[in-house]
Amino acid sequence: MDEAVLEVLGKTELFCRMNQTELRRIMESPFAELEAFKPGDSLASREKNRRCLGILISGKARVYKSDLLMRTLDPGALFGCAGLFCEQDTYVSEITAAKPARVIFLPESFLEALMRENADMALAYIRFLSSRVCYLNGLIDEYTGSNAVQKLAAYLINCAGEKSSIQLEYSISDLAQALNLGRASLYRALEQLITAGYIERHGRDINILNLEGLKAQKGM
Repeated sequence: MDEAVLEVLGKTELFCRMNQTELRRIMESPFAELEAFKPGDSLASREKNRRCLGILISGKARVYKSDLLMRTLDPGALFGCAGLFCEQDTYVSEITAAKPARVIFLPESFLEALMRENADMALAYIRFLSSRVCYLNGLIDEYTGSNAVQKLAAYLINCAGEKSSIQLEYSISDLAQALNLGRASLYRALEQLITAGYIERHGRDINILNLEGLKAQKGM
């Protein structure tokens, strides 16, 4: 494995407190597997739970839940935690490579051994899981809101992440169904956000013009 792997590992929430010697030990372990994926390849799915922690080293991946795009993963992102240390054998999401990607997989047994040796890592893992629980609970509240504008604003903010532009994965009909809205309601919500100057739309391309205004709509 190359130095890029070491650099990305050191910036993750889980391993950021480790020194270079500890990180290199993980990277060079025979249990750590580095794999390459083409766009469209599955990194994890309900049928493909490897019981491993995945760390995206390069490229980009997308997380789907019931065909709804939940978030986009960039280098340094962790995934697979929901499939670890539990009795169920199926994974809870679908993760697909959006660009050529490299992922390092660390199996459950190896992670358990690391946590037994390193209390800081175990605490970091607990903090990471806690933050994901809070994040997902927030999404549930937002996506089950009674207002179409709230649902759409929450979806756009979630998809955009730190970017200011989004290319919708769905047709308007499919997006309306995914957000449990009627097409007319979704169109009205789009027009409301456009008229207010929060976004502009060109087909499936959405540009966020006023992020703070959009966040205010999400919390109405």
